[in-house]
Amino acid sequence: MDNKCPHCGQPMPKSSSFCMHCMQITYEKDFQLQQNKKSNLSAIIICILAIIVLLSGIFAIVTIKHKRAVKQTSVKASISTTKPDTQATIQKATQTTTSATKKQTPKKQKPKKKVTTSPPTTIIEEIIYETAPQTTKAPPTTASNKVVINGSVLSDYPNSKQDSSYTIPYSVTSISADAFHGNTYLHSLKFSKRVNVSCNWSNLFASLPNLEKIYIYTGTSADTQGMQYFDGEIIYYYD
Repeated sequence: MDNKCPHCGQPMPKSSSFCMHCMQITYEKDFQLQQNKKSNLSAIIICILAIIVLLSGIFAIVTIKHKRAVKQTSVKASISTTKPDTQATIQKATQTTTSATKKQTPKKQKPKKKVTTSPPTTIIEEIIYETAPQTTKAPPTTASNKVVINGSVLSDYPNSKQDSSYTIPYSVTSISADAFHGNTYLHSLKFSKRVNVSCNWSNLFASLPNLEKIYIYTGTSADTQGMQYFDGEIIYYYD
């Protein structure tokens, strides 16, 4: 069918955009109609795409929830299956340990009665001969009342020793620099009669903060060299 002219209402061909009756152009309205059709079509396409995206999102959410539910059920099932296995292994382990302890625990033996018999004299003589100590030389390092003396060197006087006085033995010819190392219990010190005693006197007296008295023999090295470093009471003795 032919289209009608929007101005005069006379019929006109479909492909014509000019009316031969009223000499008016009808192209603008046709163009607007075509644009309206295109816009309506694009709106429909956009709505369809939005619906597809919404449906795909809902489908993805449903599938994720379904996968999580399946995982949770599988984990619960694995835990429920492993519990009896662990209990069985624990029971087996306890049974093996109890059986092992039963095997290892020996039976209590009744104490045997001691029979005291007097051994013959010959056996006693042999035993005494075997256990007799052999004479050996004394080692070079000796300890006198917890004081360490290596040969003729007094090397250690423990700071935990609580004696208030101490006599340096005659065998000592030298005293180590850190032999007394801060003993607070020692109040008096006696040097035996000896001409020379090798010692760091200032360090010795500094290591004994509570030393009050010193007994020395006149003419010894303690008298001639060390007493200038001591502020306490000096007591001379004679044989």
